[in-house]
Amino acid sequence: MRSAEHGDSAHGRVEFGDEYTVDILLGVREGCMESLRLYAEPRRPCNIAAFNTGGPTYANGMALLSAPASLSCNDVFGNDGADYSGQPDPTGSNGNISVDPVFCNAGTGSYGIATNSPCAVANSGSCGLIGALASGCGESAVPDENAGVPIAFRVEQNFPNPFNPKTTIQFALPSAGRTRVNIFDVAGRHVRTLLDDDLAANTHQVSWTGDDDSGRTVSAGVYFYMVTSGESRSVGRMALIK
Repeated sequence: MRSAEHGDSAHGRVEFGDEYTVDILLGVREGCMESLRLYAEPRRPCNIAAFNTGGPTYANGMALLSAPASLSCNDVFGNDGADYSGQPDPTGSNGNISVDPVFCNAGTGSYGIATNSPCAVANSGSCGLIGALASGCGESAVPDENAGVPIAFRVEQNFPNPFNPKTTIQFALPSAGRTRVNIFDVAGRHVRTLLDDDLAANTHQVSWTGDDDSGRTVSAGVYFYMVTSGESRSVGRMALIK
């Protein structure tokens, strides 16, 4: 099995297209969060890894940990340190680019891409959509109570954050499907399965009260939530305080 590592942090973004099937989460360095690393098997192209921060141990864009993968149609841009490690930088070949993806508003957590983004279908040549979210910043993927079905898969930042003792994770599904919400700690250990069920196309919420699958209260610290539905997934960072 070949594996790849993607970096994410409180100030960065990794968006998975259809390339990766997540295997395990990791992400600490000497007690501090260096990056969120997703070890996975490369399958298809079209991912964004942009503006990630972290330490010098691995590239903060894509770090290949074993056999080199065949990467295509990825936008890896603006990451601290190296964009790639573990194989030569493929930028400029096979549709791989290093250009600002033009997020709608990264400062507020709006990681959709603008219509003029190089990752949008209209601008990416034969690559199609690069990243997880469709282009267009004027519409929200999470409708209000009078709106219809969400137009795209979207996971909001948990609220409140930091939290104690309870936080809510809201996500929008543009189509029905098996949906899972899992919690991991910074060492990559699975903490809690909040949801594993078939859901309709709509906006949904789940809450976490800082406990594990056995009902035991977990310690204060940084945790990650992963929402997966069909081939779409998104990871968020949250902090439990005591």
